[in-house]
Formats: sequence, structure tokens, C-alpha cells
Amino acid sequence: MSCPNEIEQPASGRPRLYCSDACRQYAYAQRKRRRPVRSDWWTPLEVREDVLARWSVDLDAAATVQVALVENYLGPDHADPARRDALAFENWAGLLPVGQVVWLNPPYTPASSLEGFLQRAVTTAAAGVTVAGLVPASTGTDWWWRNIVEPGAEVEYLRGRLIYGGPHSTGGPAPWASALVTWRPAV
Repeated sequence: MSCPNEIEQPASGRPRLYCSDACRQYAYAQRKRRRPVRSDWWTPLEVREDVLARWSVDLDAAATVQVALVENYLGPDHADPARRDALAFENWAGLLPVGQVVWLNPPYTPASSLEGFLQRAVTTAAAGVTVAGLVPASTGTDWWWRNIVEPGAEVEYLRGRLIYGGPHSTGGPAPWASALVTWRPAV
């Protein structure tokens, strides 16, 4: 996008695209506003297979119909409007049979949304249901300590960088390391 006003070009150097700094900043804000939310990172196939082999998953707490691990899911495209916002629930314990597991591959951005999902994992485990999740291995962040270390969740670090699917995947490795985290009910 360039400036709609007439721009006086310099005699040498790079041609100007904007008439002023204010015009350039406005164009930047317009471009930024059009960017898609980059939080749709689909669980890699090898992780999906491992999760389904390990646990009796009955609820995918952050999915879409296209990528849900199981039929019972919460997500923005759910047919039931009450099940479109996973964070509207205090915990997910009442949404699945006793003895089943909640799977969670939450949106990673913004961090406040990620932390909201992790807090629900903690409260769901406190309500007596196991939650297993795939999260960025960001051990230096406050949300990691508050929602994983302090509640005593089990952490399995995954070697290398995963290759996620989805519309925001580049087909190459993710820009972060990942971990499988399990929140278990207190015994």
C-alpha cells in the first residue's frame, strides 16, 4: 500500500512510498489490522497417534471440526453455540464421562489466551479429571511456572521442533520447542 497523495521523490536513494511519517504509520496499522490470528496450529499427526494410544481421550478442549481428536470437542465452529468458547467453562470435568481424559492443544497466541486454557487444565484436574496437552516449552515464562510447575504437572519434553499442520504452518519446524504436559487429579 502506498500513499494516495502526491509524493515528492528525492534526487537519489530509495523512492518514497509515503508523503509523511503519519501516512506511513497509518498504512502499517492498516496492514497489521488485516493479518490473520496465527493461533491455529494443528496437532502433528505423530503426536495425535501417540496421544490416542496413551490416553482414553473423550474431549478435545481446543479444536475445530476439521482437526478434533475426538467427536466431543469445544471450539469456535461447534454446532452448539454453548460449546464454542472453551474458556466459558470454569472447568471441563462435567463434559466427559468419569475416567476419560481431556486433550488440549490450545491457541498459543496471544499468551493471555494460552494461559486461560492452561488455567482451565489446572482447575479441571482439581475437579478430578486428567488433562493432557501440547504446549510450547517456554520454561522461562510466568505462565509456565503458574500453570505447569506450581500445580505439579508432569512434563515430557519433545525432542527437536515439531512440524505442525494447519493454515499457519509453513511445512517446516515450529519456531519453538514443545512439551506434552499432563495435569492429574490429586490422589
